[in-house]
Amino acid sequence: MLVFAIAHLLFSIAFFRNNTFDFTSLFLFLPLLFILAGVNFLYLLPKIPQSFKLFVILYSWAIFIMITSAYIFMYEKKAILLAATLFVLSDIFVAKDRFIKRSTKNTFLITPTYFAAQGLFAFSVSI
Repeated sequence: MLVFAIAHLLFSIAFFRNNTFDFTSLFLFLPLLFILAGVNFLYLLPKIPQSFKLFVILYSWAIFIMITSAYIFMYEKKAILLAATLFVLSDIFVAKDRFIKRSTKNTFLITPTYFAAQGLFAFSVSI
């Protein structure tokens, strides 16, 4: 969990660097991201064992910072927006599988969303 949190934060730093802050994207996407994060968090938090809650909260912030920075600083690069969204989706499926209900459906969704996200991040470097 720590390594993935660091990866999310490193992506955030990459999005901030040498990119333009977009106020329109901030006002368009930030409320939506807060709503989606809040709904997911409220759904997930009661099902997390007490010993994991602090780690999940910190990890959730790392995810939120990454997706928000992608939408605010990389708004013109659709491949990065899609990659960041897929990365968050893979984390949601992991959380569902780990803390809510183990399911082959989650397992089949985790790998493609994660690797598609990483592939798009790598591809976006050449764009």
